[in-house]
Amino acid sequence: MFLCLDEETKEKDERVGIIVAMHGEAAATSIAEVSNRLLGDNYVIGYNMPLDQKPEIALNNLTNIVKRVDKGRGVLLLVDMGSLVLFGDMIYERTGIPVKTIEMVSTPMVLEAARKAILNASLDEVYDAVVNFSPYVGRIYKDSVKFEDSLKKNVIITACITGEGTAVKLKSILEKNLDLKEKDIDVIPIEIESKKEFRRKLLNIKEEKNILAVVSAINPEDDSVLYISTSDVFDNDKLSVLRNKIEALSQIEIIDNMKDVIKENIKIDSEKYISSFKKFYAALIREGVNLNEDITIGLILHLACVIERILQGKQLIHMKDTQEYIKNYPKEFDIIKKAIRIIEEGCNVKISDEECVSMMKIIYSL
Repeated sequence: MFLCLDEETKEKDERVGIIVAMHGEAAATSIAEVSNRLLGDNYVIGYNMPLDQKPEIALNNLTNIVKRVDKGRGVLLLVDMGSLVLFGDMIYERTGIPVKTIEMVSTPMVLEAARKAILNASLDEVYDAVVNFSPYVGRIYKDSVKFEDSLKKNVIITACITGEGTAVKLKSILEKNLDLKEKDIDVIPIEIESKKEFRRKLLNIKEEKNILAVVSAINPEDDSVLYISTSDVFDNDKLSVLRNKIEALSQIEIIDNMKDVIKENIKIDSEKYISSFKKFYAALIREGVNLNEDITIGLILHLACVIERILQGKQLIHMKDTQEYIKNYPKEFDIIKKAIRIIEEGCNVKISDEECVSMMKIIYSL
């Protein structure tokens, strides 16, 4: 008898948590109170976010509430709008607790969520029940990702684990902050069911499109793709890496146009060199290096001349202060040294530290 009671108590404690978070002084707690009275169970938690409250404070408060509410089966976060839509992924990043988010919350939606949770439904089951219950919840790419002709070559992926709203909201933020529509770049929101499925979707997209970056709480662990955490979307310094990469797209045409210049004036395989240089250039951009048109052209010509001298067995320029520059600028030198391996492998040459320092001076205007 006692064993059955213990199992029943444990089962009850492990239900999915339900939290309502809304802007205003009493909106969320009012909906939570109505829902609890109708259900006869003090189950739903309400959090009111005053209009003058900073998002970071609300995020910290909700993170603590999620920690308290979670009993091992995750939490459903029902929100109204704005920054609250993004908090689910951020809370997951901080705590590892599964959180799904649904926006445009209403009392019937909260009642449905609580009803399913009380019946011991899983987090996915509770989430699906509420999404299907409301015809107003936004939709994103799920399961197989299909591409229409209207999609452009360059894309950014926003991926969420907390539900459909987060990825769509991130898409809106990126499009506005980075002027993506004017730059002919699409943002594709997808939902993450599992890490394996996440990688499968990215591989599927890669076959058709050039992925500039993935914005998500989950790192895709793909070195060929720039990864930006959900929280970093609001950090201008961290987002600048993506901004630089987007600006660099305009430089690719310039690099391609230099192929004929190299072919006519420098005795190296211009096709192989430009192909390697574009990869070298992309590696620098991923490290946050900002290269304008003049620096890019200068670097193309300088490096081509270096490779020509190496292939012809001519003596290279010797710099006396090489070690001093390496000592004073270790981070910059390391970036160049790693990126130059692409050129070395592509053109079958070995670039000296002196030449790396010389390029470092050009790139960083030292």
